[in-house]
Amino acid sequence: MRELAAVLRNRNMVLLLAGRLISTGGDWIYNIALSIAIYQYGHGQTFLISLFWLIKLVPSLAFGPLSGSLADRLGYRRSMILSDVGRMVLVAALALVLSGSTWLVIYPVAFLVTSLSTLFSPASTGIIPSLVSSKEERLAGNAAILQVGSIAMIAGSAIGGVVAGVGHIAPLLFIEAASFGISALSLAFIRPHRPAVTTDEAEEDEEEEIAADEPGGYLGSYRMLARRPILLFSASVLALPELASGATVVWIVPYAEAHQYLNMGSSGVGYLYTALGVGAVLGGVAAAFLGSSIRLDYLLAASVFIGGIALAFFGLVTIAIPALIAFLVVGLVETVETAVQETLLQQSVPETMIGRASGTLDSFLFNMMIVGNVVSGLLAATLGVRTSIIGLGVLTVAVTAYSWLRLYWATEGQPTAESLASIPAFASVSQPVREWAVRRMTRERYPAGAVIIRQGEEGDRFYTIARGQAQVIVAGDGEAARRTLGPGDFFGEIVLLHNVARTATVRAESKLVLWELTREDFEELQRRASEFRESLMETASMRLNEDTTIRMALANFGA
Repeated sequence: MRELAAVLRNRNMVLLLAGRLISTGGDWIYNIALSIAIYQYGHGQTFLISLFWLIKLVPSLAFGPLSGSLADRLGYRRSMILSDVGRMVLVAALALVLSGSTWLVIYPVAFLVTSLSTLFSPASTGIIPSLVSSKEERLAGNAAILQVGSIAMIAGSAIGGVVAGVGHIAPLLFIEAASFGISALSLAFIRPHRPAVTTDEAEEDEEEEIAADEPGGYLGSYRMLARRPILLFSASVLALPELASGATVVWIVPYAEAHQYLNMGSSGVGYLYTALGVGAVLGGVAAAFLGSSIRLDYLLAASVFIGGIALAFFGLVTIAIPALIAFLVVGLVETVETAVQETLLQQSVPETMIGRASGTLDSFLFNMMIVGNVVSGLLAATLGVRTSIIGLGVLTVAVTAYSWLRLYWATEGQPTAESLASIPAFASVSQPVREWAVRRMTRERYPAGAVIIRQGEEGDRFYTIARGQAQVIVAGDGEAARRTLGPGDFFGEIVLLHNVARTATVRAESKLVLWELTREDFEELQRRASEFRESLMETASMRLNEDTTIRMALANFGA
């Protein structure tokens, strides 16, 4: 909660949240207004409303990765302002020309407005790290954005329904245009801080982006996600919840009204959506509270797991109150899932690539929601609505457990900036430099008894022990000095600092997980962080003073 309080005291975040509250509320007013306008002007033909929503889907499906890349290039604040101004002009123009003879212009305008929205969304995710004061506040910032969106959805839908219900379409569109203008104005007063990276780190990030940009924008974007296990995990565990969300939108009306299910009548649909909205608001608070004490990959897995159980329970019950509670839990965990997913993404890629990564992942998840829309009818016809809901809940639980186990085995023992901070040699090194080191380190596993380095051989690597124990053996003049190293200890620094052959043999006493740096990266790390070099020199000096055998070995190797 401390992080959430800090976000709400942050001037830049307050401006962003205020703009998002107004513009998101305007979005729901706009959607309702145009749906009602099409229904009225189209003489009650509901397929014309379906066409409106289908056209709104196309840009999200097609332009996600491209819009994200464009946001990276333009800059996130500029992209958001351009998107808001463009949408303001389009919606205001529609309000001026909309009539019974021109209403078909709604469709191209909706396409253009949604296309600009695909630029706004990844930029909104990308700008968060430059607004908050610490990485710990990123999750709270993402959660606050989602809370604001939930509140805006409830308020905007209510206002839009009431005003449009009495036939006032144009005023609603002007309200929507004004909301975009207010959002753009609030963004203009935001002053993002510059990323806390050096020029070399910025170049490193740029090199990573070029490497990820394989031939074909879409292919390169998805490869970029696939190369990062945590983002691959996010996509795999969120795919089924998004599919279930798309299907549930279709099933909720018959499930609420039919006597063989909940038998709540037409008003039951509203009650269920209200429970979903309330859960979403509570989810923002839960994400900010839990994110400071639970690893984010654990929190994501747990929230999706609980969501699957809640969905299955929703399908099992036939009583209104338990069903409403289950749906509230679904809304709560959906907000936690989204906040955690966006935070993991922000932490996993350089700031200059967040837009592209966000647009790509959002596009994938949006496609899964469409798949849910499409297959909902087939599932209901073959399995029945209740069985389909229960089945999706159970399948979500199973896939989440499997995906988390795969992530665990793929990342077990992988270095992180936080784990490096607990190692004396890296403790005083700045966070950006530790993050650079993490990107350069490789994780290697060795079985018990394996020889890692051998005395007298040439050496070109620096080793840090992540797990297990290793025995150091220094042979000299008929005797051998031995000592044991454990997690957090390192070896191999003497050969790289003094440019000599290996002064000791190191053998794995147990199964060993090591983080390794090449000579080139080791030297670059010393250049970037003088504290790292000073710590290494101090440790090397202590080892030399404590162990005469090593000094003799150095003398033998010409040091």
